[in-house]
Amino acid sequence: MPEDEHFSAEAMAKEDVLRYLLENKGRSTIKEAIKDIGEKDLVEKAVAELESEGLVRRKNDVIELTNKGTERAQRIYEHHRLAETLLEKVLGKKISVHEAAHALEHLDIDIKGLIKGLEAKKVSLLSELGPGSYARVIAILVPRPSMLARLYGVGVLPGRRIRVVSKTKDLVIVEAGLGAHLAAIDSDIARKIIVIVE
Repeated sequence: MPEDEHFSAEAMAKEDVLRYLLENKGRSTIKEAIKDIGEKDLVEKAVAELESEGLVRRKNDVIELTNKGTERAQRIYEHHRLAETLLEKVLGKKISVHEAAHALEHLDIDIKGLIKGLEAKKVSLLSELGPGSYARVIAILVPRPSMLARLYGVGVLPGRRIRVVSKTKDLVIVEAGLGAHLAAIDSDIARKIIVIVE
């Protein structure tokens, strides 16, 4: 994945709305979509853009997939289901693989390649690693598009190798990506980043 790839919270929210609608038989209220995705402004903007692209129809508070939207949603959902299946093989029931798959569904990566061989590796949370530790991110349990976009933007994303530079009670400082970007991650978020220790 190119180091300068941009991850947009808006694009992720659009994919989330499409996937959510498919999971709900192609139809829902905007209020329920907001409740599931968790970001009112992003969801409302995503619905407006999806409607202008002909992927959803909106009547008052009800939104539904068009045929074109169903095709796109199906591709997103298939990527999501593959991620769930593979993560469950590695992590079992330790985490919500459904939630972890939300983060993976936005990435154009080889999920099978990412997960392959992880059974023999030590799986941990980023928050449990000490300074100097190297790890590879495999899942992020942060379903909100805006937070994922921030993490991805600083190079903390599934498949990426990171190094813990320092750690306090409130923050974990990591070096991520080819450009060795430093990122300060709140300890609550670090507890939601699953890694394999290298």
